[in-house]
Amino acid sequence: MLKTQFLDGTLNKAIQDHVISSLRGQSDNAKKPSKYAKYTRSPVKFGMQVLGDIYTPEIQRLMLSVRDNPVTVAKTGNAVGKVMPLLG
Repeated sequence: MLKTQFLDGTLNKAIQDHVISSLRGQSDNAKKPSKYAKYTRSPVKFGMQVLGDIYTPEIQRLMLSVRDNPVTVAKTGNAVGKVMPLLG
């Protein structure tokens, strides 16, 4: 319904402008840089400094691969890490 209203011009002009700017990657807050902007190219630092996580070297390489490549393939496992709560 929203798409139909947008296409036939019955959608409120302010909403149209907001939708268009959102699709272009702009927003009302575009003037202010995000407090996370410095982490755009540093997923490992973001995870460690913002989320408080610690990553193995393998996971760090995986994160950097996701950042740098259009496709990343990784071996996965079942029940990884589920033993830790039982040991505590």
